[in-house]
Amino acid sequence: MKRFSIILAVLAVLLLTDCSKKQRYTIQGSLGNLNAPATVYLLEVQDQAYVVRDSAVLENGKFTFEGDIDSIIGLQIVLNREGSGYERAAESKGLFLEDGVITIKDSTGSLREAVISGTPNNDAQLRIYKEVTLPLQEAEMQLTKKQQEATPEMLEDDGFKAELAAAEAQYLDHAIKLHSDFIQHNPNVIVSLNYLMRMVGVAPDEQVESLYNNLSSELRQSPLGQDLATRLARIKLFAMGVVMPEITLPDTNGNPISSTDFKGQYLLVDLWAAWCAPCRVENPNLVAMYRKYQDKNFNILGISLDNSRNEWLVAIQKDKLTWPQVSDLKHWNSAAIAHFGINSIPTNYLLDPSGKIIAKDLRGQALRNKLEELLEKGT
Repeated sequence: MKRFSIILAVLAVLLLTDCSKKQRYTIQGSLGNLNAPATVYLLEVQDQAYVVRDSAVLENGKFTFEGDIDSIIGLQIVLNREGSGYERAAESKGLFLEDGVITIKDSTGSLREAVISGTPNNDAQLRIYKEVTLPLQEAEMQLTKKQQEATPEMLEDDGFKAELAAAEAQYLDHAIKLHSDFIQHNPNVIVSLNYLMRMVGVAPDEQVESLYNNLSSELRQSPLGQDLATRLARIKLFAMGVVMPEITLPDTNGNPISSTDFKGQYLLVDLWAAWCAPCRVENPNLVAMYRKYQDKNFNILGISLDNSRNEWLVAIQKDKLTWPQVSDLKHWNSAAIAHFGINSIPTNYLLDPSGKIIAKDLRGQALRNKLEELLEKGT
């Protein structure tokens, strides 16, 4: 299941977005009555690593940052009460450096609970937390509890599986609606563009494209906006009824395997990883379908987003995945990410014998129903 919890985790490190206008920022912080050696650090991400942009020692809870930037920057502010460096900081918060006065306040001295406001994007980040994140937290806790309480016997019961699938679908629909409503009503802030970027592959493609077209021209023309446009164009290459573009990756022995090697068969192209819990939950269903239909012109090609060869191979063996498996072991930098234009897993594509895409993201009972429809005819 594609969950917005994954999206929110990714957004813990906000993205650099060019909005061309020269920005003059001031940060005014007030965290209780903290004093030296308590220190706050502003962290940017450069070349996939944190870099300290600035730091300040607190005096009676107060600290100030000022500076000029060429574009709006999303970064992290972290607090280390011992002042021993950002690496040992226990509290952090995302914020935007942008034109204006940004305030960071919490009377108890907690950065984690602090309210960041005062400028358009920081205000928008606060609104989406109240309007989207908080309402989803309770729904997600209830769904997670239902998933965790499921026994192996319950997971074998078709009635319970249908009930669980319905609960997951309801949660996802609710999450998509809340995010979409926010983006629709806030088309001028980077926050909307950041969240829309993470909706690719989660919400329906047409809905993402419609929301993108509603964004301000400034956001659409920014580097991140152009990246999203490229992804949307890429997704159209994977529309229903289109022959899936070929992808070739090494198998567990290092030998290249191509998606076109399976022409003449129904093929489920399954993107997964050993670290992906929803993927691992679905694997027993794939095993059952493969065993049932492997002699009826059906095959599976597993494409892993792992970065550990050992963890990948252990998961294959433990889950009894006996169909072809490929990976370049580059995690989110895998060639598969750019190829399919996705940013979440599990994801799958069902191809007919000519290589055309006939279904997407089939799992559980939906996959069983589709394969029965296709492969049980005349039997």
